[in-house]
Formats: sequence, C-alpha cells, structure tokens
Amino acid sequence: MFNALIITMMLSMGSYHPGGKMLRAIWMERTVNALVEDATLQKEVGLSEEQLGKIRDVKFSTDKEIVNLKSKLELKEVDLREELSKDAPDMKRVEDLIRAKHSIMADIEIAKVKEYTTLRSILTPEQIDKLKEVMRNRAEGRMRGLKERPCRKMPR
Repeated sequence: MFNALIITMMLSMGSYHPGGKMLRAIWMERTVNALVEDATLQKEVGLSEEQLGKIRDVKFSTDKEIVNLKSKLELKEVDLREELSKDAPDMKRVEDLIRAKHSIMADIEIAKVKEYTTLRSILTPEQIDKLKEVMRNRAEGRMRGLKERPCRKMPR
C-alpha cells in the first residue's frame, strides 16, 4: 500500500522535460500571451489588427483545447490513484492508465507547438526577428533584476 502511494505521488508530479523542453515551452507560452496582452509589444513588433485578431483566435482556441486535455489528464490521474490504492492493483489497468496519461500529455505539448508554429506563420520574418529580440531583452532584464536584488533570509 505504501509503495502504491509513493508511485502515485511520483506520477502526479508531472512530466520530465529533458534538454530544456520545459524552458522552451514556457518561452513559447509567454511569447504568445505577451503578443495578445501587451499593446507595447504589439507596437514594437508592428502587428496589424488583422494579425492580432488571428493570433487571438489561435491563442484562445488552443487555451480551450488545453483546458479540455488537462481535465482528461486529471481524470486519468484520479483513476490511476484509485487503482493503485487497491490492495491488489490490476497492473494491466495501471499500465493502460499511465500510457493514456502520457498520450494526453503529448497532445498538450503538440497543441502548444502547433499554436507557436501558427503564430510564426502569421508574422513576417522581420516581425519574428523583432519579437525574439524584444523577448530576449525582457528576459535578460528579469535576470539582471534577480541578480541585483539582495537575498532575503528565511524567517526562523
């Protein structure tokens, strides 16, 4: 029973993203969100109203798809925890649930990549270069701010 609890905890922690995939995913998501929400960035990149409308459509349709997939993923995780909580879990069912869970996780990652590639197809090459430059400068600014800020001691 204790082993099942440990396995359940490990499986519910999320996926492992080797090779910096998590950072790329965060960067892609921040970029799309910033383009939709940040009027200054929209001007810097030179977005037309038509481009902005297309980007918004893609972003919100992808957001809805991901919400749906995450709810399916959560249900699979609940099913898995339920199966593992049994005295004699059915290993075939456990394997199927793990495979289904990872299939949904892949679908989420694919949806994010499709969103980003669609975004790139909406922008001109010059806009893509400008977007990369602006986002890189913003990230460097955040890092500089973190380095310059003194560390706070944890309360005891």
